[in-house]
Amino acid sequence: KVLVAAPVEEAAGVDHPFIREYFLGLRGRRALQALPPERRAKLPHAALEPASSALSL
Repeated sequence: KVLVAAPVEEAAGVDHPFIREYFLGLRGRRALQALPPERRAKLPHAALEPASSALSL
């Protein structure tokens, strides 16, 4: 099943549990930091939060 077929900047904003976890989880946010600034500017606000390695247990 295809949930979204769009550039990462648009896909990260799709409201679906899998998409949120994939792009807005720790690893996803770290990967999004590698995007050039002009592409990062198009990301949803939640994707721009710092990707800390500290996990609350």
